[in-house]
Amino acid sequence: MPISAGKSFPTVAIVGAGMAGLACAAQLRAAGVSVSVFDKGRRPGGRMSTRGVDDKLSFDHGCQFFSANDPSFDQQVKSWIEAGVVSAWRGTVVELGRGRITQKATARTRYAGLPEMSAVCSHLATGIDVRSGVDVNEVRRIDNKWHLLRDTGASLGQFDALIVATPPAQAEKLMTHSPSLLVAARGVRMSSCWTVMLAFEERVGSSFDGAVVHNSPLSWIARNSSRAGRIDTTDCWVGQSSAEWSTERRGASRDAIVAELADEFCKLVGISAKPDYLAGHRWKYAIPTTPLDKDCLFDDTLNVGLCGDWCLGNRVEAAWLSGTAAAKRLQAQGAGI
Repeated sequence: MPISAGKSFPTVAIVGAGMAGLACAAQLRAAGVSVSVFDKGRRPGGRMSTRGVDDKLSFDHGCQFFSANDPSFDQQVKSWIEAGVVSAWRGTVVELGRGRITQKATARTRYAGLPEMSAVCSHLATGIDVRSGVDVNEVRRIDNKWHLLRDTGASLGQFDALIVATPPAQAEKLMTHSPSLLVAARGVRMSSCWTVMLAFEERVGSSFDGAVVHNSPLSWIARNSSRAGRIDTTDCWVGQSSAEWSTERRGASRDAIVAELADEFCKLVGISAKPDYLAGHRWKYAIPTTPLDKDCLFDDTLNVGLCGDWCLGNRVEAAWLSGTAAAKRLQAQGAGI
């Protein structure tokens, strides 16, 4: 039974405006709960963000596509399609082994944001109090309320319940009041991932638009400009490193990392041309090497929970399922008070 505004948990704070945090917020808002979302990024999205360059280029430098296996998430995706913020990605996806196409990748419907991946989270954030550029540095538990503070000590308000939707390493400093959640968060290990972004004036003549790569520093490459709704006049590509390679290169400089991944990309697609635009981004917490294997965590005595894709894996679907599970857990807890 969902809680209603004016009764249990009339105010909820959510830290993190990626897919998990926004899915949680949307679920609660639909139930009439007052929700405020805080995120240190410039805009909602997390790893579903889009990197724009001079209003000419754009790269989905975190997530390039997602699929729907769970029936409830499949229904959510259909609603996004109806809203015009998601469409199927029809690009040809293959598997590459040592630079050669070994087979076509497993057939499944792949979806992407329209016209860019960040559109999905922007749509979810509609009508929700999302405060970007705000880093929650500390939380305090006073008189059964959660008090959120910035690094300056300035108050961000007090709330009846708290959901933290960040990578576990970032959640630790906010979980000191709940030893059980703190221990659980510390048990999850996350690996970093490097993304390389490349643009070419001339179209790269590969026979595919995306590839799962084996035996290479890159584990995935995709023609970003092959998605529906793109207006790019150049051929934009995104490549992502494997977790193992990122760990091995932990001490290398950004320039060295980007150059090595760019060279590897050119070898994989069989070109010698240098990109007209080249940049890199390191996702410090990208891949859970030891997922929690639970949809979320919740401390019923303190009305505080944790959620994120790291609970169930590293997919968009996993993040959405985790966020909605945290909202439902909070709703069920509230109904019993």
